[in-house]
This record gives sequence, C-alpha cells and structure tokens, in this order.
Amino acid sequence: MKTIILSIMLISIVGSSAQQGTHEVVSIKKVSNNDGSEFVEKCDSWDLSKKDVVEIIKLSKKIDETEKHHFYYELPCNFEGEIEIEGATYSYEINAGSTFYLETPNGRDLYGCSSEECDQYFLLSGGNEEDVE
Repeated sequence: MKTIILSIMLISIVGSSAQQGTHEVVSIKKVSNNDGSEFVEKCDSWDLSKKDVVEIIKLSKKIDETEKHHFYYELPCNFEGEIEIEGATYSYEINAGSTFYLETPNGRDLYGCSSEECDQYFLLSGGNEEDVE
C-alpha cells in the first residue's frame, strides 16, 4: 500500500513539475523519418531551440493515447533529448504534430500542446477536433 501511495505521489510531482519550476535542456537532436509524405521538406525546415523545448513543455497538458489519436497529428519528424526538471533528468521526444513524450521513473507520459501559443513551435496544431481532419 505504501508503494502505491508513493508511486501516485511521484506521478503527481513529475506531472506538475513538467509545467512548473526550473527546466534546463541537457541535449537536443533532430530525428526525421523520410516516409515519402508531403511533410518531408517541411520537416527539414522545422527547427526547435532549447528555449523552444522548455516553452513547449510548460505550455502542454497531459493527454492520453485516445486524445492523441483523435485530436493530434503524427508527423515523420521529432526532436529528442534530455531535459532537467527540478533537478531530475528526463528523456523527451517532441513530434511536429504538437505532442511529446516525457520518460519518467514511472513510464512514458504523453503531452499535447494545443494553445494558440503552441502553434509557433509545430508544423501542425492539435488538440481541437476542428483542426484534425
């Protein structure tokens, strides 16, 4: 029982600290998959800075796979690396379709960036069923 409570507390701390507190991007690397889609050229020109990564993480909210499937795009380009949040280091993978994964001690958390402020960082916006065809 103590293990379950401790795990729940840790999930809450990681989830809330992803948007708050101190953030420092340790590494960043662009990864593209040339899948022959119309986005290959757009992926080549898509760029994020370390500051952009921090802003994306601060602006995003936790979502589930169902929300991702219905309200976001999956594009063949990502940025991945490590970020330090409140003194702990996590791996991240940001997709150009307005989502990212954050590896935590408890697994892989999924986030979506759907506010208008997010639009500047991605090739396609998500989070709104009207935006996704």
